[in-house]
Amino acid sequence: MNVKLPLLGLTLVTLIGCNLTEENEVLNEPNKSVTVLADKANTETKEVREVAEVAEVAEVAEVAEVKSKLPQKLPTQNRQTTKRINGQKFKLINGRFEKGAAVFNFAMQEFGVIKGSFVIVVTNKQVVTKQELGKIDNIARDTYRIWPNSEEDFSVYYQNLTSNKDITRVEVEIDYSPKSTYEMY
Repeated sequence: MNVKLPLLGLTLVTLIGCNLTEENEVLNEPNKSVTVLADKANTETKEVREVAEVAEVAEVAEVAEVKSKLPQKLPTQNRQTTKRINGQKFKLINGRFEKGAAVFNFAMQEFGVIKGSFVIVVTNKQVVTKQELGKIDNIARDTYRIWPNSEEDFSVYYQNLTSNKDITRVEVEIDYSPKSTYEMY
């Protein structure tokens, strides 16, 4: 498109410039009639209109071609969403918040993988005795590591833990260790 507009302008200037010199020659000759001049003016305006129409059609075609190449909707597999996890902003690489999902921590500028367990700090120890929490492991005083049941939705489980008033701190465990490219024996 950047090349077509200057080319169109150059073509119009050439047509108009060449035709002006012919008109001056016709006016200088006394035996030419006025009808010849009118015919030339009509043909010139027709040529200019045709060139303008061709340019408009070309521009419309280019716009239609560009629009056809634009994605109509982003694919769901490449959708990246952000979520606040452990009090920090994370990018969910594939839009999933579940065990094994890749995330990017904006604060640390590091990629990680969700391990699938939570570390919680409780004020009331009766909270951890409930069977609905899944597998429970005591780490320290009032601090526990829990793994949700496999049928539980990870995101819903996290929301339930954070909304529980007896739990003062909930952290999703994220593995930031780099992936090894060496062969293992």
